[in-house]
Amino acid sequence: MGQAASELQHVANQLQGMGPDEKKFIQAVFEGKVEEAKAALLENPNVIFARTRDWYNAWHLAARAGNMEMLDMLGQHGKKGSATRKPIPGEPPPYSAKSKKGQTPLMLACEEGHTEAMLALLTHGADVLDIDSYGNTCVHYASYKGHTKILDLLLARADASGRGDKNKRYTDLRNEAGLMPLHFAVWAGRREAAVALVAAKCRLNATSHSDSLGLVTCNAGSTALHLAAMRGSIEMATFLLETWATMNAQPQRKKPVKDPRTLSDHYGFTPLQIAQNLFIPSARREGGSSQATATALLRLLDPITRIEAPQRDEAEFERTRASLRDESIRRRSNSSSARISMDHAAVAGGSGGGEEKDPLAMAAPRPARLSYEGGGESVKGGSGGAAGEGGWTRGSPEAAGGGGGGKDAAGASPGQSLRDELRARRRAEEEEEAAAARRAEEDHAVAARAAEERAAAAEQAGLPPPKYVCPITLSVMDDPVTACDGLNYERSALEMWLELGNEEFPGSGVRIASRDVTPNPALKAEIAKWRAFKL
Repeated sequence: MGQAASELQHVANQLQGMGPDEKKFIQAVFEGKVEEAKAALLENPNVIFARTRDWYNAWHLAARAGNMEMLDMLGQHGKKGSATRKPIPGEPPPYSAKSKKGQTPLMLACEEGHTEAMLALLTHGADVLDIDSYGNTCVHYASYKGHTKILDLLLARADASGRGDKNKRYTDLRNEAGLMPLHFAVWAGRREAAVALVAAKCRLNATSHSDSLGLVTCNAGSTALHLAAMRGSIEMATFLLETWATMNAQPQRKKPVKDPRTLSDHYGFTPLQIAQNLFIPSARREGGSSQATATALLRLLDPITRIEAPQRDEAEFERTRASLRDESIRRRSNSSSARISMDHAAVAGGSGGGEEKDPLAMAAPRPARLSYEGGGESVKGGSGGAAGEGGWTRGSPEAAGGGGGGKDAAGASPGQSLRDELRARRRAEEEEEAAAARRAEEDHAVAARAAEERAAAAEQAGLPPPKYVCPITLSVMDDPVTACDGLNYERSALEMWLELGNEEFPGSGVRIASRDVTPNPALKAEIAKWRAFKL
């Protein structure tokens, strides 16, 4: 109730300055009271143009809430005002009106993931190509939030191809900074949305036109892989590079796609350099899994690392195709009873046997089973057969007590067998943990050597040490401050980052719990000495 009261108070504050009819109408729409809103609208049709201080009208409120009943009512009675009202030149219809941030009702429906509301707004005449104050469209919002169903429906529209105009292709729509929906999906870590955009043939290596400090923060000239490097997302970087390898593996492609790892932004930074500047210092401090993750990301972004296109499992593909073919044949031969329930089908089948098995139901592989022969222990993979002589296999009828009264031929009880199995599993887990620790040590050593080599190369090339570089501007700091995530930032850049309403720190990805910053005079003095020495 506290949250609801807070929202009501917010709307009450927004309603100040409205007439009584407008207040009554907007309040009814916000509370979802369709009949009251309809009565107010029929009494005075011009209240449809009422809006809050954020410039949200009734269509905005209904779309954000996903209230289909309210949207249907507005579609019947709230598309325009009274016949005597003269429209303002350039005024959009209420269902395409923009808020103070330039958001239309369609953008709010796509942002909140209300599929039916999105379809209703498109039916009433909403335009997919409408942009907000930063040039973002509803496709950008759906990609950022990862609403794949909405994204699929938008990309399936007849005008999604742009009708010959490349600038109007839904997958290649740019905002003011030149960022496309793929940039938004990668920045937010929405792999399924990125898959949908790639399937619709979006531009993989598209670059931004200018610096961006909105929903997506990046340098001018950044590709999607630059954003994956900034976020430290191995999953998104792997997906982008596998997509690039798959595109180049197509035999019909005449011109190969450039390796995104070799592309630099307008400041000369490749994805590898961005990852080095942002994650190497923090990984050194944290160590352990963070350092292993950073090492894996750096290896992936290194252009000398070979990327292979993911191979299709031919056996699995043939099995799936055969099962689909059998299912299609079965449905055609049994079309007359396609909608009969399973219970009715069982009764109609009489004594013909048990339940029919769905050919598409792919059985999960059976786990490895432990077998005990002659009092010892051995592990058998697959589904296996019966146990060897003098032993029984876990999961067999003999193990269940079918032929031995709960004991195997060697006289071992089920309790003893369970203890043996637990000991075997414990030893396997210990060995796996030891192997993982050895691999982590090896990765740590490799990362340390690579870091030393890169630091030496940076020193020879005259590049600044990573700790002197701001994670936001990627430039040497003039007034460094320490945030609550433990990293240092340029004061002006961090203040702008916080004013934009971001929820995470750009350097660490930690949620912003406090806006307090602490000056770092020691680091400022080090930077001053470094600059003096460099000059």
